Amino acid sequence: MTDKTNYLVTIQPIDRYFFGTEKGFLPADGSKSNYLVRSSKLPQQTTLLGMLRYALLKKLIQIVPVGSSKLTNDELVGSSSFNANAETSFGIIDSISPLILMKGEESLIPAGFDKQFYKDAEKKVIEFSFEEDNAGQFHLINDKNTIPKIKEYDHKQNNKLNWQNLIGAIVDEDIIFGICSQAGNKKNGESLEDAFYRQDYCYLKEDFKMGMYVSLNEAIEDGSFLGFLGGDGSEFKFTFKKIENPHFPLFEIQSDEEIDDEANYKLTLLSDSKIEQSQLNTVQFAINRIVEFRHLNTTSTITNWSQINTKSNESNEKMITKSKKIFLHEKGSVFYIKGNKLLEFTKYLKNQKAFRTIGFNYYKTEKI
Repeated sequence: MTDKTNYLVTIQPIDRYFFGTEKGFLPADGSKSNYLVRSSKLPQQTTLLGMLRYALLKKLIQIVPVGSSKLTNDELVGSSSFNANAETSFGIIDSISPLILMKGEESLIPAGFDKQFYKDAEKKVIEFSFEEDNAGQFHLINDKNTIPKIKEYDHKQNNKLNWQNLIGAIVDEDIIFGICSQAGNKKNGESLEDAFYRQDYCYLKEDFKMGMYVSLNEAIEDGSFLGFLGGDGSEFKFTFKKIENPHFPLFEIQSDEEIDDEANYKLTLLSDSKIEQSQLNTVQFAINRIVEFRHLNTTSTITNWSQINTKSNESNEKMITKSKKIFLHEKGSVFYIKGNKLLEFTKYLKNQKAFRTIGFNYYKTEKI
């Protein structure tokens, strides 16, 4: 294999799209069926990985020089899908970045739940400030005595996941995403009076698109193709362009040598992240949200791709299965941490190798 090559992949929806969540018409946990289902605004990292593996297998993107490499399928994309419990090889795919958004050629990353517009009619950004010595009145169930005061926070308002460009300018998510709905009363092809449903789709507003960085162990040709992500035939245009930066340019991590043990820090998640409950003991306070996560278990030995065995959580050589449900901390979550505890927390995030490889567990830190 050659040295790593790096690419920016832009992902442009052709029309509306639908990315499923745990709350489907027929939930994976077997609970009561729903009549209202909403698309997630963004695809999961495992969805992006699956798209990339599919494109390589189907030669929608070509290794260069074309035809020079005689890799087997397993050597090209690996023999199995993402495994939350073990680091997995994905062939020539070294790693992928967290998903980003783009407005024209300008890149956007999650801004953090501490940055909101809701306090000012002129849509000026309000950034919450953490006051360690100015405690609130609500008592917690753990070993902390009180909740620290968060200036400017309004519990009657909804904290949104907004986005920011490279110089920190905030973009309201309502400017980026739109919602359109489809209603009906057909289930299993039959119209029924008691079978009303509504399905909410997403779309990106004018001049916005998705993107990610990809690091490969082989060079590929720049180019584009049309393909599908998510459900209901959601079509996208994928464009690959080589970049010279040897790292993911928007996700550089602060050096551990720069940490001041006595200072307070703010850590913002740039991707959904796996964080065990025990690690939260190092955190002074958090403004965070939890998301449910599952992934499909597949191997190269599977021959039946038309069915998913929802009763098994383990990999199966003959049929696709679904993983157990786990909970991740959502991108944009903010953690306030003392400098002498920050290294322990960031080391944990970086050591989740299976997750880091496919764009989970990325963050940025800021001294406050």
